[in-house]
Amino acid sequence: MEIVQQFCEDKALSELQFSHIFFREGDTLVIIDFPAVTSFRNPVSCCAARWGKMDFRIDSKKLIRSGSSVLANLLSDSMQRRFLRRHGLTRETLPENVRYVVDLTPPSEGEESAFLVADLYLPSAVVDWWMAKDRLGVSWYLVCGHDDKCNDHGKVVNDCAKVAGWVSAARPEAEDTESGDPNIYRIPLELPEIELSPTRQIEHYCPIRHRVAIIRLLLHVKGEHLVLNSAPRVYTAVGVAKALDLTRTISSSVRAWLEDGRNSSFVDINPEIAMKMAWDLQLSDVVRTAMRIIVVERALEGGTKVGRTTLFGRPRGDLPDDINNVIEHATDNLRTRVKEAANALCHTGAYDWLKVPAWQILKQIGDSLPTIFSFPALQQTAYQLQSLRRHYKKIVACLLEYINKAVLGSLKAVPHPERVKIIDNNRLAFLQRGYASLAGATITDIIGSMSNEQRLLTRAFWARLKEETGDFKIFSQLLYRAILFFTALANGLLPHLNAQFPTGISINAAKFHNQLAKSVQKSFDAWAPWDNQLEFRIMRTEHLALGLSEDEMKFLPLWAGGLDDGSGGVFDETTIPDTDMGAIGPGPSYVTGKTVAPSTTAASAMTIVGGASLQAVQSGTSMSNTDSYVQVSKASSAGWSKSSDFSLRNKIDAWTLAEEDSLDNSDGNNTPTEGASDYEMEATTNDPVGSFSDQELNLQDDSDTMDGLDIEENGSSDNATSNRTSPDAESEFDDWEDIYN
Repeated sequence: MEIVQQFCEDKALSELQFSHIFFREGDTLVIIDFPAVTSFRNPVSCCAARWGKMDFRIDSKKLIRSGSSVLANLLSDSMQRRFLRRHGLTRETLPENVRYVVDLTPPSEGEESAFLVADLYLPSAVVDWWMAKDRLGVSWYLVCGHDDKCNDHGKVVNDCAKVAGWVSAARPEAEDTESGDPNIYRIPLELPEIELSPTRQIEHYCPIRHRVAIIRLLLHVKGEHLVLNSAPRVYTAVGVAKALDLTRTISSSVRAWLEDGRNSSFVDINPEIAMKMAWDLQLSDVVRTAMRIIVVERALEGGTKVGRTTLFGRPRGDLPDDINNVIEHATDNLRTRVKEAANALCHTGAYDWLKVPAWQILKQIGDSLPTIFSFPALQQTAYQLQSLRRHYKKIVACLLEYINKAVLGSLKAVPHPERVKIIDNNRLAFLQRGYASLAGATITDIIGSMSNEQRLLTRAFWARLKEETGDFKIFSQLLYRAILFFTALANGLLPHLNAQFPTGISINAAKFHNQLAKSVQKSFDAWAPWDNQLEFRIMRTEHLALGLSEDEMKFLPLWAGGLDDGSGGVFDETTIPDTDMGAIGPGPSYVTGKTVAPSTTAASAMTIVGGASLQAVQSGTSMSNTDSYVQVSKASSAGWSKSSDFSLRNKIDAWTLAEEDSLDNSDGNNTPTEGASDYEMEATTNDPVGSFSDQELNLQDDSDTMDGLDIEENGSSDNATSNRTSPDAESEFDDWEDIYN
């Protein structure tokens, strides 16, 4: 393989250097002038031939077939007259069989020249990529190619030399047991221990390299093989192709270079550079994958100012303004999504956020419980219903406690020790000279200092959450009351639910856990996809959760799977107000025809703000805007003014405390005892899953005092009827409680 690669490279170099000899057929004469020699040494190629003025021929049909609008324009009559005049030629003095003359010499001054130099200026990471051969195990023929200006060909090194006396930092073990390849994550050399070679310190912009790249691309258009044997050559080829509108011609070759074996690490280590090149070539898979890395790394930093290095120590590259605009909008959306997810997972909304179907059924059942005693047919089973209610609340409390422990455990998660070695080893590839130190900043240290929101952007969190919710044994122990409750449902103890669930309620502990596990797995795949699930496979970024949603990806152009059609509308976050609402401002710019008339009958929403309840009060039948107002009043002492920030742990304690107090302090009418706490009031008046209060039903939970139970039907004590469950039914239900209490 190496022999073949070397032969192809030597052949391409000869054709390139002596193109005026090899390519003398075609109706188009291409002329490229090289800069005048300004030093005592002539710029030469690897074969020691001096670079000078080049002219060769190519078929004009091939130039047109390339799809380049730039080359097609150069064949126009106006451009042809300019080229002929510049070179002192006429139609009559043109060489035989030549119809067109094309001068592709880059401008040496002016605005166009400045743009070209900026586009072709090599980043330091590109210049140093030749060391990937020894550091990352990348094939030499992909990264060790010489510069086109190669005056010291015999002295250019392909192997990295170590600094004398260098003592390497503690290097993680090299073996990767999952891949089976002991070298795939291996970093044999760290940057500080590599001796800099002067022959590898090439110019960031070189006019020789610029011109040779033009010839190389035109020969590729002609049908010759395009040899891409170094990062500087690839980067320059992309810049020249962009200028000549030949990106479609070389896109497949550049893609092949990027995805060739371990060279795909270029995208992990230099995502900004990879994204810029892929953007110019419209390589959507590379663009999307590189964008994932850049956006997640930026979202991990709370401020708007982007530092020189990421949180994990990777030096950032520069991006053009148009790409940077996409990144900034996507980062803002990701931060918002992470904040919402963290708020839901760390409070009582975890099951709702995970979209567990069985949880929605439980909520519907809970919402219906306050109405069950209005059904005369259910009054015969009042004792069972009261006990069932207690079990329902404890089941919900256990479920919330279970997911709370799982989330809290996941928020403390760090990668497995074996993965820590591999991740830190990979970070040695990210760190460039001047930053190559892991002292006091291992992956464990970095993740350990993160906030809850930041941890959602690490794979360790999602891996632990999947592990924590995957153990059914622990889940079943928490739900020891579930069998009683679900059996009661199956036996039709709550017939009033038939209208909501005409096909029956099919739910049990095992089914709930199975749905939870599937929901967590779905979230894991969405937030932390594996490298082989991404558009472009990468190898060294497993510490990040790279799952971007369509809300982040929508800012990409249409060709990259986004929604940006070039009009810029996707970046405008302003939403048009609903037509049934009032105008958003004075003037005729937006007229709806009416303003919503609020109602005085009920509050539509309540928000706790600094201990006061902010309640929207609706005004009545008047259409006047002045009738609408907002009333602010102190929260009732029987309410709970800290519910918005109350932790899940305290929420569970509140339900448990209220349940125990209602049993211990029952006095016959089940009114709260003097000095009842806010926790108890929250449990009875603000139950998030729809449980009803004993005060409202005038019921006693204490099974020992169920004699003489009064049930108020339709809210009136005059119409109440006193009923007692049959001894057999009560005995059977007591047997169930003895099992699970």
